[in-house]
Amino acid sequence: MNSTFQKGFEKLGKCQISGCPKKGEHRHHRFPNTKVNRALYGSLMDDRRNVQTLCMDDHLNGYGETWSEEEFCEAVGVPVQSKSGQMRAMREASCADQA
Repeated sequence: MNSTFQKGFEKLGKCQISGCPKKGEHRHHRFPNTKVNRALYGSLMDDRRNVQTLCMDDHLNGYGETWSEEEFCEAVGVPVQSKSGQMRAMREASCADQA
């Protein structure tokens, strides 16, 4: 574990799952922290709005919130960067125009 992570690790606080009294030990990325997403969005992947603090049990059991690319971009205030995300937005706009 690198020292940058360890410094932030001590400041995680309480698990953010409703009703869980345990200490937050894990950082969960709502929008997945993949190589492709990291290449598209860089340090925005670690924006506090995209990171949820979870206890070990809740993180390992998959109780963290999951966002689509569109939800992530709306939360951090940037346009969708992936080609597939841009195509979805164009299709949705086209369907809305036809309605």
